[in-house]
Amino acid sequence: EGAAADEEARSRREWAQVIAKEGRQAAVSRCVSSLANGVHSRLHHGVIRLAYAVDLGLDLELAAALAAYTCNYKPLPEFDRAAGAPEAASFAEAFRWMREELHTSSSSSSASSASSAAATAAMAAKGGFGQKYSRLLGDGAVLASIPQLKGDLDLAQEGTLQTFVALVVALYSAKPNILTLHMVTGLHSLLVLQPYYTAASFRQALQVHYLSTAALYLSIKTPDLDLDVGREGEGEGDGPATDFRYLEDPEYSLNNPSS
Repeated sequence: EGAAADEEARSRREWAQVIAKEGRQAAVSRCVSSLANGVHSRLHHGVIRLAYAVDLGLDLELAAALAAYTCNYKPLPEFDRAAGAPEAASFAEAFRWMREELHTSSSSSSASSASSAAATAAMAAKGGFGQKYSRLLGDGAVLASIPQLKGDLDLAQEGTLQTFVALVVALYSAKPNILTLHMVTGLHSLLVLQPYYTAASFRQALQVHYLSTAALYLSIKTPDLDLDVGREGEGEGDGPATDFRYLEDPEYSLNNPSS
């Protein structure tokens, strides 16, 4: 613990120097673009703290947030998509598949593939939601079982982002706790930090957030979600589940969990 604290203190000093020499924009851009594969680290705390630091505008806190994100960064494990689940045309289709195929397989002790078997075994193992979430997200075979969103479903497109909002809010509404809340505040943070990402790294960050959300969904036993709020990529649908206030103000989601 002492060594970790010393490492973070050194990193804080280094980031302070980068900010002083190159400016805030360059420092934040360097960090988020290079660590896009780890936005889930420590339950998304890195990007959440960094987004608040950017909003705050104080160099000392920005350096501390960059150091915390850097030192706690943990990339997703590599996995083979070809061995995983089929593609899904929408978030709703992907999460229905996980509910029907993986959750059912977990209950019946059967699975149709090695990746599905890994997911069902991790879901059935003893432990709390947090332990299961970490176990699922850290297993490449499990990640391979999560449906891949079809190539023409651009996560960075505004309409698709709106349905991503609906997804994380629906998850929080179905099972309100600190873990599901962080799927909301974590996505909010990515949107705050979007100007600092490259286009490619922002898409990667969103993909990691999708996988993190899916892993958490599996860990909390795939509750029924109301995801029929429009079609991905078109921004259709009405009702508060597609309201960007859930991301523009994290407190809005706390005060309106089921509205």
